Parts: sequence; structure tokens; C-alpha cells
Amino acid sequence: MRAAPYCDELHAFADGELERAEAERFREHLATCARCQRELEDVLQLASLSGELEKKERARVLLFPFKPTRRAAFALVSAVAAAAAVVLVVKLPRTEADPYGLGESRPLEARLTHAGASEYRRYDVARDASSGSARAVPLAGLARMEEKGDVHGVATGHLLRGERDQAALLLAKASTSADVQSDRAVVALSRGAADEALLLLDGALKLRPGHPQATWNRGLVLRELGLPLAAAEAFAEVVKLREPGWADEAARRVETLNTDAHKSETAWKAASGEGLLLVTRGELLPAETLRRLPGICRAYLYDALRAAPTADRAHALLPMARTLDEIYGGDVLRQLVEGVAAQDFARRGPLAADYLKLYMGQLDARASAVYLARLERSSPPDLRMGALLLSHAIAGNLEEYTALARQSADPWFAAIAAQEAAQAVAQDNPTEAERILRAALRKADEARISYRADMIDLALDRLYARLYRMPDAWAHAQALFRRARQTEEWVHQDLGVADLGSIAWQRGSYDLARAYLREGLLRSPGDCRTEQFAHRSLAGIALLELRPEEARREFDAAPSCGMPLGLPDAWMLADLLRLAPKPGDAQRLTEALEALRASGALSPGELTLLEQLEGRVVVQRDSHAGHLLLERAIAAAERLPATDVDAQKGRGYAYAALILEEAKAARYGAVLSLMAAEIGTKAPERCAVGVAVDDERSVIAVRSAKGDELGLFEGTRKQGKDTFAPHVSGALLDALQGCALVDVLARPPLMGRPDLLPAGVAWRYRVAKGAVGQKSNLPEKRLVVADVEPPPALSLPRLSAWPSSEATVELRGASATPARVLAEMEKATDIEINAHGLVDLAISDASLLVLSPDATGQYALTAGEVRAHRLEAAPLVILAACRGAQLGAQPHSPWSLPVAFLEAGAASVLAASGEVRDAQARPFFDAVRARVRAGQEAAAALRDERLAWRGRPGAAWVDSVLLFQ
Repeated sequence: MRAAPYCDELHAFADGELERAEAERFREHLATCARCQRELEDVLQLASLSGELEKKERARVLLFPFKPTRRAAFALVSAVAAAAAVVLVVKLPRTEADPYGLGESRPLEARLTHAGASEYRRYDVARDASSGSARAVPLAGLARMEEKGDVHGVATGHLLRGERDQAALLLAKASTSADVQSDRAVVALSRGAADEALLLLDGALKLRPGHPQATWNRGLVLRELGLPLAAAEAFAEVVKLREPGWADEAARRVETLNTDAHKSETAWKAASGEGLLLVTRGELLPAETLRRLPGICRAYLYDALRAAPTADRAHALLPMARTLDEIYGGDVLRQLVEGVAAQDFARRGPLAADYLKLYMGQLDARASAVYLARLERSSPPDLRMGALLLSHAIAGNLEEYTALARQSADPWFAAIAAQEAAQAVAQDNPTEAERILRAALRKADEARISYRADMIDLALDRLYARLYRMPDAWAHAQALFRRARQTEEWVHQDLGVADLGSIAWQRGSYDLARAYLREGLLRSPGDCRTEQFAHRSLAGIALLELRPEEARREFDAAPSCGMPLGLPDAWMLADLLRLAPKPGDAQRLTEALEALRASGALSPGELTLLEQLEGRVVVQRDSHAGHLLLERAIAAAERLPATDVDAQKGRGYAYAALILEEAKAARYGAVLSLMAAEIGTKAPERCAVGVAVDDERSVIAVRSAKGDELGLFEGTRKQGKDTFAPHVSGALLDALQGCALVDVLARPPLMGRPDLLPAGVAWRYRVAKGAVGQKSNLPEKRLVVADVEPPPALSLPRLSAWPSSEATVELRGASATPARVLAEMEKATDIEINAHGLVDLAISDASLLVLSPDATGQYALTAGEVRAHRLEAAPLVILAACRGAQLGAQPHSPWSLPVAFLEAGAASVLAASGEVRDAQARPFFDAVRARVRAGQEAAAALRDERLAWRGRPGAAWVDSVLLFQ
């Protein structure tokens, strides 16, 4: 038999390229050719590695489309058995131009970059949800790519087959080119991580401006984020490239995105115009408007009823009230209209006429006050409530308004009263404000008054942002934006876009922030306040990215809108004065600070921020005066409650400015003293390191084994440089020779870096003092958390089973919930948590621990929850979890799980900044604990065990394990 020619046809056979007669002939050959049987087994093994499992019946149909001979069938069945019953899916013929067997259509909206998948094909997927968008890709083609070392090509095949995890793993091994970045973004988008995809795409576009696939995919990402106008803008860039097929499809997408967005805007503005006519003339709103936009229509109904000059005009509103009651449920609006229409309009009419003047802005401050006084003496309650709202006078009459809202039995007014009550206590008691707002939000949702729920979410997101609880702020801003899009409340969407941009900026998600800010500009072209907010926000982002020239352009592009500079604006101007000054900046800043101080509108915490800002500016030209201002800001902050976040920010920023000024003057001992003072302790007299970074300035300060002081200051970091990554080396490292233990003081974002000192040095991060418990007063209690059952939705693998141990308390499996763990931790002398660590910015800015979900689905143990508890026995805490030491995006003070455990009362915390190997975690941490229990200093125990593990296969992760004390 002619073996070689037939053997050469194996891949063509596997790909289904042979004609029927040729395929039958090859099957006959396969029955007697050991070489072909082995190669076919390899192809099938590749299918197995790809996760390709098919039903037996499909296997029979595809492998035996016509009856084979007994010998051929036996050979094929043998090969399939050798490949663990994995079958080969034969699909479209492969050509050099179509190596993935795509044919005339593509299964993904996104664009891929690899040859053979990058050409234009119309987008087409089945509407059967079970089939998804995956395509069966000829495996022989993937095998050839693998043989050539084409990792990118194989990854593309997996992505087309719907195997995104395999694609992600392969793309992580590929280059960091713009093409690969774009395809990695497609993977991220496929699993719903639009923010990650945007970051990758913006990175690709920085590498290759105008990259076609990245530009297209960016449009998809922006659409998924709910930013249709920015998405249309991205697709319009694709149109300009004039690529065959892609340009036409992009043009259609531009038209659809713009049309849909403008339809919503047009409908809202039409309803607003109709609502004004309702209030001023009594012209009823069409039923279709009421049903499409019931929120704004209800708001106009209230004002139209208050402004109605006659009983007939009030009664005419009854059909609208009934329609809205039908939408919302109940009959509160019908009752209100009927009640008002039944009143004496000889007395009410003149009051209603003045209400309309107040509504139209025709009463000055004095006339408004007189009108409110008239209503206070004797008036219908609905008029008094409306006038208090229009005059922004509810805060001064909160008890009265709350009573009137309760009397009305209308959840709309109850929501307003709750929001005002929360605002009244937010500064002094933010916890109570949060409680009020969350309760009000539940009631608003139950009453289905989404318009008011939007406003409560807005209040919550801004409260959380002020408290620097950014995940909570983000969640409520997202809820507002999502609900407003669903209900087509256009102005509420504007509020959501603005707040999401602001929060993303504060969280360090600059690409995401820019996307929301751009959408805001496109939504409101020519609107002065929108342009001011967007350009100043973009200036702030550019400053944080060390691009002062761009920051200057954006700051100068922001219109003043007839308003003085606010505190954030003054802060930006102060940075520009240092990094990109222009004539007049100093005078403008001085005037702005004086005006802010004189306004009386700043809280005590905000005054602390202003004080340190002034100190940062003055210290540049007068060191002594600047130091006094900064020290005064610190003293003022320390007199205020720890719950005053503005004060804590002012304190942190003032310390940062003082530290970098001392570093600039090469006073490295003073640097260490200030860093120690910030965390409430004294600087070690020897064997200490301090690291800090603030914008373009950074410092490493060292106190040697002999007490000598030396360091390294840099004051000219520029854009494009890597993030400051301190490494103690050279003369600084030599000065630490002879130190048995090195204390490291680090300001954010540097605390938690694993490579600050060499592995052979015993060192620890020093953290602000917490309420350390009294271990000697409590019995030994070792708490071990293991065998956690992560929520299936997270797709996390189960960790290795935990063997029996000498733990006093073990929480395993389903019992290892956050609530159970927190309760058992309180009196534990040792705590070890074996779980997955996760970074999920929707839940926590710092890393979190994935535990077993409770009945409500709660599975995350966050730093915030840990800090809220008291660890009475000063335990040693071991966090055997990936990235357990990752710091949150809080620039004024360090924030992470280790910090939270120490603040709760732990004596020491061991946690890793990177990955932790499951099979090696227990023996490593057990050995460190044993050394500590035998009396060895924890830092030395960690060093010695780390060195003992060096060189073991797969043990590089131990270098990322850090000690916090």
C-alpha cells in the first residue's frame, strides 16, 4: 500500500477537505497505517485539551457520515478510545484565507487581529441561547499553528470556539503588542469586564494610535458601559479608515447609537416642555408621555396642582392622576387631586398664583420669604410643602416638612423628607445619614417611585465618596445610572455619568473616568457647568498621571461659569503652580483660598484640607511659614473625630508634604520621624527604612545599624516613567548590614511592596497602632478556616482539602461564612484563613477573601468588615490567600486587609502581595508559625523559612509573603 501519499492526506481528512471518494479511500488506508492512527490520536488529544466534548450520536454522524468498512471503523474507534472518547468536529473547509473555518460570517461582534480572523465578515449568530457565539474551528489548523509556535493564532482559535479561559491563558503568554492587547480586551469583554477591556484598548491605542480593531472594540466597550454617544464617536473613527465592509457596518452602528440616544433625549425634553405648559396653562400631558416618563410627569403634576388657580383647573388633572396611579399602584394621586379640587379657591387661588410666580423664579429672596411666612400661618399643606422645596428651605423646617410628608401618606414626599433628614446629619453623623438613606431607598423601591430612588442613590453615592467608601459610592452611582437609562430620565442619566466619572477618577481608574467624562461632554454640548466639570476633572487626572502640560490645557479650557474656584479647583491650581505655572496663578490661588475661608461654607474637616493646601503652596517659597501651616493643619485634624474623612485627608496630605520637604533638604532623620509620627509611634533609633512618593517627588530614607541617617530623594519624576518602585540597594543597603530586624515605614501606595529589601533581610511593615488586645488574659484558641466553598458564579477552583489539625476551632465548607468567621475571630489567639483572595473593585478597593456564601449570598470578607470588629487576644493572623496584602486606592492613608486586622487588634499579620500556591501554602505557613511559637521573632522566622524554600520548584511565590506589625 502506498503509505506516504495517503499519510499526507491526514490533516485534510481531519478538516473535512477530502471529497467523498477520497475520504472513503483514506478510511481504508487508516485501518492498516499505524503512523496515521498515531497522528489521528494526536489530533484528537488536541481536541481533548481544548475541552471539545460532543455527544456520542454526533460523533457517529460526523465521523461516519457514510458506512465505513469493518476494518476502518475498528481503526477509528480504537483511535477515539485512545483519545479518551474525545471526538473531532468537522466543519467548514479550511483554506489559507480562512484557517478558522469561519466562512462568510463571524460569530463575534468584536474584531480580532490575527490573520484569517481579521478580514471582514458579516456578524451573524444563532438566536438559540444554548449555542452561544462559539464556532467549531478545525483542530488540525490549530495544531499547525501550535507547531509553528503561533501562540496568538491558537488563542484566536480558542476564542472563536468560545473557550475564553484558554484564550486568556495563551494571550497572557503572547507579546504585549497592540494586536494582542486588543484581543485580550475581547476576552475581557466576553466575560463582562468592560472596565478591564477599556484599559487594555486604551493601552493598545497608545501603542498604535488609530489601531482599527482596538478602535472598533472600544466602541463596543463604551456601548456596554451605557455610553452610546462616546461609542458612536469611536465607530465614527472606524468609518474614517474606509476599510471594506468594516466602514459600512461602523456607519450603521454610528447611526443606531446616535438615533437611540437622541430619541431618549428628545422624549425627555418634549415631556419637560409639556410639563411646563401643564403647570403654567393646565394643558394635560398625553397618555403616552405619562406611560413613557411617569417620574418627571408625576413631579409636574404636583406643581400643576399647586399652581392651579381654580377648582376646575385642579379637577381637570384627575385623568392624569388616575393614569399615574395605575402605573405606580394605589390611588394616592387621585385622592390628592380630589382633595385639592374640593378646597375653597377664594382663599387658595391667590396663594396658588403666588406659587406659580415662585415656580417661575419671579419672586426675589425677600418676596419668597414673605410668601413662605403667609403659608406658614394658614395654608393648604401641599402648598407649604411645595414652597419649602422650591425655596430650598426644608432643612430649616425639617420637623414640619417630615410631619406634613407623613400626613400626606405619599411615599414621594416621605423620600424627600428622608433625604433632607440625612443631609442634616451627614457631616456630624455619617453613619446615621447612611441608615436613613438606605431605609428610604428600600421604601422608594417598594413604592416603585424610581424618580425619587434615583435621588436617594445620588445622595448615597456622594456620601460614600466623601467617606472614601468608593466601592459603595460606585455601586449607587451605577444603580442611579442604570435605573435612569431604563426609565429614560435624561437629566438623571447626566447626574449618573458625572458621578461615575468622578468616582472612577478618585479610584484611580483614569481610562474609565475619561470615558464617562467624554460622554458627559457629548450629552450636553455647550452646557457651561458640564464643560467646567469635565475639563477640570480631566485636568486632575492628567496631574495624577504626571502630565502637567495636558493638565494646564484642560484646566484653562474649563469655563468659569461665573463661579469662584472651589476647593478641588484650588488644589489643582496649586499643583499647576508647582508643575506648569503661568503668570497670575499665585495671585489667583491666594484670592481663591481667601474667598473659600471667608465663605463660611466649609466644614471643619474641609478647613483642614484648605489649611494644608495653603501650607503646600507657602512652603515652596517660605519653608518656615509653610511648615507652621502644615503642622497647624495636622493639629486641627487631630482635634476632630476620626470619622471626619476630610480631616483625615488633610492630616495625611499635610504629613506627605512635610515628609517630601524634609527629603528635599536631605534631612532623612526628620523624614523617618515624621513617618513614625503619622502612625502614632516613635521612629526606631537604628535599622529603619522609610519610603514615600507624592506626585513627582519620592524618597527612600534609611537609619543604619549604627544610627546614621542617609537616603535618596528624587524630585523630577515624569510621565512615562514606571511607577515609583523603591528598592533599597547600594550604599543604603550596606548601611543596614548588621541589623537583626529592619522596620519599614511606608506611605500609600507603597505599603505592601514585596521587593523593597532582599529576601535575606528580616524586615516588617510598621502600621498605625490599633487596639491591641491582651492575649495573656484569654485561653489559647487557634482558628482555622479551610475547605471554603466559593460561589459557583465566581468560577474559582476548590482548594486542596484541609487535613485534620490541632486547631481549637475549624470552620470548613459551608460553615465558613463571613459572619461565622468574624464571630470566631474575636477571641482567637491564632487565625489562619485558607481561601481565595480576590480583587473586585465592585466590592472593595482593597483585596478581599472569598469565603462560603451565607443564606443571603454574602461571601466576601472585606477590610471594612474586619476593622469593625475587635480582636481581643492580639492574634497572629495568617492570610493564606492570593493578593491578601493588596493596598486599596486610598491616597491619604494605607488601607488593606493586613491594616484592617491590625487596627482591629491583631499583633502580626502574614499576607502575600502576589499569588499563593495551593499545595505549598500549608507547609510554608505552618513552618513560619512553628518558628514564631518557638520564640523566634516573626520577621526572622519569615526570612529563615523563605530562604529555606528558595530554589524549590514553584516556590518563588514565598518572596511575596510579607509581615505587618
